[in-house]
Amino acid sequence: MQLPKNSTPFIAGAVVGVAAIAILSFANGWVVTSSKMGIAMHEANVSVQAEICAAKAELFLKETNNTDELQGYQTDVRERREALARTSTTILAGDNSATQSVVSVCAGLLNKSRT
Repeated sequence: MQLPKNSTPFIAGAVVGVAAIAILSFANGWVVTSSKMGIAMHEANVSVQAEICAAKAELFLKETNNTDELQGYQTDVRERREALARTSTTILAGDNSATQSVVSVCAGLLNKSRT
């Protein structure tokens, strides 16, 4: 196969363009690797479980007319908040690794003022 005479600049431009796109995509984080995807899936899983945990805890507090203050960073308040989060956390089948992460995020969500 014979290329036209003036095709060299076009081929060189295409090669440089492909290389530039590859470099820019890696530099700007446009490429999703399997490890990044695994981390994102884990974080999404923990986030959803923590939201459910916080909702269950708020419902429990509302049903029991509990007026304990859960906002703040004092040791006793933090321990009560974490204990409530631990009892409200639902452990999914085969997902024991996320439990402490879920408790921590749930306790953080409970550290907001209740309405």
